[in-house]
Amino acid sequence: MSFSITVGSGGVPVGVYRARFVRVEHYQNDDRPDLPPGYKWIWIIVGGPHDGAEAVRITSTKFGPKAALPKLLKMLYWRDLKPGEQIDPESLYGVEGTIVIEETEGGGTRVGSFMRDPEANAAAVTF
Repeated sequence: MSFSITVGSGGVPVGVYRARFVRVEHYQNDDRPDLPPGYKWIWIIVGGPHDGAEAVRITSTKFGPKAALPKLLKMLYWRDLKPGEQIDPESLYGVEGTIVIEETEGGGTRVGSFMRDPEANAAAVTF
């Protein structure tokens, strides 16, 4: 018996990649209107066979202890944010580093962690 391996619902295959953070946009899941709106965080793969492919992480807008949003912001800013602090993710567009792509329960993939380049005082943070 033989079969082909495919990525479930799309996305960059599981692995470690060089990537550039390029944008964040508002997100609403059209297939699940019952879910609250969130944010779609987008990186572009730099180099290798997936050069130019988008890698994505969807987060809620919530900033709680179990939420992915504060962890993602810590990855990008590499510091904890203070309550009431104003941030501008656009100031981080172009930041490069290493991303880890993980598989989701639904068989797709998503950005699981990001490590900024050493010159950006990086350290890995995982969701």
